[in-house]
Amino acid sequence: MDKASDNIASKEVLRQVDHIILEIVFWADNTKNLKV
Repeated sequence: MDKASDNIASKEVLRQVDHIILEIVFWADNTKNLKV
């Protein structure tokens, strides 16, 4: 039971991290385009 909830929690964290990475990549891409 404990292991299962740990698994769900880590999946949720991974999803949030994935979203943050996408935001950073998107922002970095826009910044790069502004400089050019």
